[in-house]
Amino acid sequence: RGKTAAASFIKNIERVSVTTQNLLEEYVIDVPKMLLLEWIDPPFDGGHWIPRMISLAGCVSPVTSAGTKSHRITWEDVYKADPDVVLVACCGFDLARNLEDARRCVPKLKLLRAYRQNKIYATDGNRYFARPGPSLVGGVGIIARIALDDQSEAVTRLEEICGDLIPKQKKGWDRVDFSEEVVDVEDCVKDFTAAHNAACKDENMTYVDPQTGYQVFTEIAHKKRGKCCGSGCRHCPYNHENVKNKASRIQQPAILYTTSQNISNETLFSSSPVLSPLT
Repeated sequence: RGKTAAASFIKNIERVSVTTQNLLEEYVIDVPKMLLLEWIDPPFDGGHWIPRMISLAGCVSPVTSAGTKSHRITWEDVYKADPDVVLVACCGFDLARNLEDARRCVPKLKLLRAYRQNKIYATDGNRYFARPGPSLVGGVGIIARIALDDQSEAVTRLEEICGDLIPKQKKGWDRVDFSEEVVDVEDCVKDFTAAHNAACKDENMTYVDPQTGYQVFTEIAHKKRGKCCGSGCRHCPYNHENVKNKASRIQQPAILYTTSQNISNETLFSSSPVLSPLT
């Protein structure tokens, strides 16, 4: 059974690879320089099997060679590489999250030729790139589809020949639309920083979030607890060290479901539902 699955995996990879490279040659498309970002802030290139996937899809990695580990790079490295295409595939994040993070990174990305030519994409990095398995076929398919994105006839033929081996746009991958307004985290921080600072100055355990009206634990409360509770709290002074799924837990702050400011220490450190974070 395992041999059958492995043979099918290799056959599907070859099908996408051969088809893509033939189309690139037939339509006289220069080999695209494809930069896959495994993390975007700070930037990490895609290592391990990623460069090989890029090569199989008819592209070339401008930063990392096959077989090397993922490593942190600088934005200067990215600018120097001058990729034709950028694919944001942050490890552990789905398509929606990678689209959002790419749009938040406009100040860095807008200096790239790929940004000016509208060739920055995002994908479900967790499913198609981060884990070695059958879904890597879809990852190669995504790179291939993106490489041909400006050639409608080539795209049609690729999808006809490879079928479901190429994940659909808006499901497995998408072009990043930078015209969509994204609220910067720093703008959100400005709204509650003053309230938090005032509460800490008065040595209060909580303060009222100005946007929601909910109660939020202050840094003082967390320090009194003595450790990270693992809930992804907004003012965690322990770098969220006990949060198991940071991607999902820290997207939204830990906000209390009560509007009462009279919370006793017993309630503060109990397992009462009043401590449940908004997720």
